Amino acid sequence: MAGRPEEAIAAYQQALQADPKLPGAHTNLGNALKGAGQIDQAIVQYQEALRLAPTDSYARANLGSAYAERGELDLAIAEYHEALRLAPNLVLAHAGLGFLYADRGNLDLAITHYQEAARLVPERPIIIYGLAALLEQAGRLAAALEQWERYLQLVPNAPDRPEAEWHIRHLRISLKR
Repeated sequence: MAGRPEEAIAAYQQALQADPKLPGAHTNLGNALKGAGQIDQAIVQYQEALRLAPTDSYARANLGSAYAERGELDLAIAEYHEALRLAPNLVLAHAGLGFLYADRGNLDLAITHYQEAARLVPERPIIIYGLAALLEQAGRLAAALEQWERYLQLVPNAPDRPEAEWHIRHLRISLKR
């Protein structure tokens, strides 16, 4: 059902009609609703999942993501932190916090969370790309160069390869000074 949120929504609604006490089905329905742009309804489903299973870190991180999409950044940050309290290695929460802290200009916290996400899933190009950009923005040039090179190793045919190569060239020049 990937790429077809309306089918996923119908399937999870049907599952919940049969048994409304399935927290995972509420979370998955929330994900499908969020994918269809129905953020408010997704939040209701994540909240129901958490009512049924208060320690479900995945539902909590998804609730944080939905709050972020709705522009409620303080609520998003709080949910991501609670998700990490429950599951310290939850990539979704680390990546979400990295993005939100970067958006707020807190590069140190953004980098910390992106680094943790990269440690947990070292093969995820979007995280490596974000980490490279943040490190460069923070003036940590050698570390940024390493991440840009790593990004191109992961995605040798990346559509943004010329941009990544530009960063690599300029970082090498800056590091020679």
